[in-house]
Formats: sequence, C-alpha cells, structure tokens
Amino acid sequence: MTWCFLQRQAEHLPSLVSLVPHKDTLLIARSMVEGYCQLLWAAQEPEVRAKRWRAFVWVAQWRTIAGLAKAGYRDEPEKLTEATRAVLQLGDLLLTSAGQKAAAAGESLQDHMHRNWRAGTSLTQILEDIESREFVDLLYDPYSDWHHWGVWEIGQCMKWTPGHITFTGESPADSASALTMGIKSASRTMRLADEYLQLGFASEIDSFLDDLGQWLRQHADMRGM
Repeated sequence: MTWCFLQRQAEHLPSLVSLVPHKDTLLIARSMVEGYCQLLWAAQEPEVRAKRWRAFVWVAQWRTIAGLAKAGYRDEPEKLTEATRAVLQLGDLLLTSAGQKAAAAGESLQDHMHRNWRAGTSLTQILEDIESREFVDLLYDPYSDWHHWGVWEIGQCMKWTPGHITFTGESPADSASALTMGIKSASRTMRLADEYLQLGFASEIDSFLDDLGQWLRQHADMRGM
C-alpha cells in the first residue's frame, strides 16, 4: 500500500506543476492531501486497514463481474465464484455485520460488503483521527469548494466590466498554496515510506521539510500558508 501511494504521489507532482498558475492545481493538491492522510490513517492500524486496502480488490472484482452479468454484457461465473470465495475467506475485513451473518448462514452475499476499503469511515473522520488540523482547514477551504463547483471559488474567477464579463481560472496565489501542499503531501508520504521500508532517507526528508517550513514562514502571505 505504501509503495503504491508513493508512486501515485510521484505521478501527481508533475501534473500539479504543469497546471501552474491555474486554479485546477487545487484539484491535484486535494487528491495528494487525501492520499497522504489516508495512508497515515492506515499506518495507525496496518494489520487491519492496510490489509483491508489490499484485500478490497476482491470486492471490486466481485462488483464488476456481478454488475456486468446483471446488465447482460458478460457472464463469468467462474471468476465470480473465485471472487466470492476470496471475499468469504476475508470476511472479517470485507463484509459488513449483515454480510458476516449471511455468510455464516450460507446465504448469498448480495453485495453485503463494505462500500469502500475504509469500512464506512469518512474522510472527515480520518482527518480527525490523525489530528491533522492543518490539512482539515486547507482541504476544505478552498480546495473542496473548487472541487465541488462552489459559488465562492467560481465567483473569484469572474470579472465585471461595462458591457461584458470575463472568466479566468488563473490564480498564482491558489497555485502557490496548492503546490506547497502537494510538495508537503508527497514528502510526508515519502517519509512514511522510508519509515516502513527502511530506505535510509529520513534525515534528508526531515531536513527538506524543515527548510520548506522555514521558507513558508518567511513567505506567509500565500493563501492558506
């Protein structure tokens, strides 16, 4: 899980940079923050949460195969049986309480599986669990408003002049904030990976984050920093 999340952060970074100075940098940064926070949350109980993340591939496969069959596109009973067997073997991780009762009684699962690998834990709850006030504030204001097509952030892009309205999605301040949060998220994900995989880069990563923090304190006029 750690390696996969680190690789996705590495994919996000060049995308983030390429969008500067557009406000859509907020979308990439939001995803990077969410990824780091979920990984940090999983690290609190790796034997349960990280294992569930890996095992959830069987739920995804079950739903895909069952959905295609129900829609009349493709029927693959052998693969569905394989996925069902795997889900049952990992029932304590993947099944809801109703699903575990159904499995014990030999009844059909009927998709009595957790909605996602977090087993019902919302992202808001995750942010509270990891006690990351910084990310809570920055993730939902303004990142979430732009992500959800909120009137405030869209309104910031509109300029009224006599006779017409112009719209621009460029925002150097938002891009600076997003780029900073993206770099922080990727660096802290790398720090978690170093701790788990014992890569030996801890001091370098910590030094970089300290230097970044010092630089940000000297340039605290950026929004959200």
